[in-house]
Amino acid sequence: MSTADPILELRDLRVARGADWSVKLPELELRPRETAALVGPSGCGKTTLLLGWTGLLPGLSITGERRVLGANWPVADTSRWHEMLAGPVTILLQDAKAALDPLQRVGVQIATVTDSSLEDRRQALGSLGLDDADRILHSYPHELSGGQAQKILLAIAWLLIEDLRVVEAEDPEGHLETNPEASGPARSSSAMSLGVAKTLPISTKSPPLSRR
Repeated sequence: MSTADPILELRDLRVARGADWSVKLPELELRPRETAALVGPSGCGKTTLLLGWTGLLPGLSITGERRVLGANWPVADTSRWHEMLAGPVTILLQDAKAALDPLQRVGVQIATVTDSSLEDRRQALGSLGLDDADRILHSYPHELSGGQAQKILLAIAWLLIEDLRVVEAEDPEGHLETNPEASGPARSSSAMSLGVAKTLPISTKSPPLSRR
């Protein structure tokens, strides 16, 4: 187990909707290169917990300790909150294709957002297990699988954010296939590397992923 300082600390977390419904997490502490999974049946509150602690779901009551990089998580809709969600923390939703423009090729979208070189884009996709990077870059979103679309978003996050520390992925096993021969970001049970996804809370319906 790593002895480095925790990147993400959640304690006595309670995310509630009104007086009759809540989801709780007693404790979660993750250090660099560690992974955790939220496991449970559909409707048990995994996504609500995953998004709720960040303040992305309005109308919820959130209590408990929330710390990222040693500092308390900022109040929603403040400038610091926006900075954290545009920097150290990124979230990959299950429906990744919804975040991509259906009328533009993937390569154009990555270049527009990240201002990266073609070689950097190729390397980012290749490190995520997309060996046919040129074909992917020339594809439209509807021509991609769900797993490929999620990897596109992860590549954008990695190219754009130098200080990326926490990646949250909603139901990644639903789309991201495992490739035991892959290296870099593709080498893990969620098809994302802990070297790229430095801290990766995962919301998933299937039980094999728990804590690594």
